[in-house]
Amino acid sequence: MPPKVYLHASTRQGGEAIGLNTTQYAVETAELAAQFCRLNPFEIEDCLCVYNSVVTRVPRTKTVSYYRKYAVSSTR
Repeated sequence: MPPKVYLHASTRQGGEAIGLNTTQYAVETAELAAQFCRLNPFEIEDCLCVYNSVVTRVPRTKTVSYYRKYAVSSTR
């Protein structure tokens, strides 16, 4: 079973701000940008929760899938 980040109210807001599908109870860490994948699920949850007010103020111009694709292609 893959590791998951559970979405409560604050983590849901942070997840929405970075383009995650937050209609689910939890998201798999594989759905996150590569920068998050080096963290444990509880650390990702903490980041989304604690920094949700900061993340929601950043204008969203690119989706998570864009950054994931860029991170994968830049490591080749």
